[in-house]
Amino acid sequence: MGKEYIQDRYGNSIYITDERWEHIYEEHPDMIGYDQHALETLRAGKRVQDELNMRTDRIVLHYQRDDDILYVTFGPEGRKGMGINLHNNILLRFDRHSGEPLGMTFIDYSRLKTLHFIPFNDLSTLPEGLEKTVRQILLDDPVSRFIEIDPNTFRHFSVVNPSIERVIAA
Repeated sequence: MGKEYIQDRYGNSIYITDERWEHIYEEHPDMIGYDQHALETLRAGKRVQDELNMRTDRIVLHYQRDDDILYVTFGPEGRKGMGINLHNNILLRFDRHSGEPLGMTFIDYSRLKTLHFIPFNDLSTLPEGLEKTVRQILLDDPVSRFIEIDPNTFRHFSVVNPSIERVIAA
C-alpha cells in the first residue's frame, strides 16, 4: 500500500495512505477527482489540532456484561449534570449551562448496536434552547463516536459499535 507525503504550512510531514483515500471516496464521493485540491488544503490549511488532554478529553467505558449496560463517561468522572432520555434505553448526560457532554448510558447495548433505526424520544417537547443544545451535542464529538444521526430529520439514529481507534481518535 502506498503513502503520499506532503508538508503542511508549519513544516510537519503528513502522509495519506491508499486506505485513507478509499475512506475519503466512500464517505465523500463528491471528492473523487479532487485529490490535488485536498492535498493543497492540507499543505496550506490553517487548522492546528489541539493536543489530547487526558484529564479533560478522556473517554471511560464501563461495560456490565451481566446487565448488558455500557456506561460512557466523557472527561473527568463524577461530574453532575442533566439527563435526557434519547430513547427508552439510552440516556445522555450533559452540563446544561456549558452544553458539554458528560456521558451516555446504553441499556441492552448488544441489541441496540444491531438496530439500524432507533426512534428518538420527541426532542421538540424540550424547551427551545435546551432542544437546540441537545441537538448540537448529539452531532458533535465525542457523542458522534457512539451514535449516528441524520441531522436533517433527527427522527432516528443508530448506535455505533466503535473500534478502539474511533473511541480514542482526537
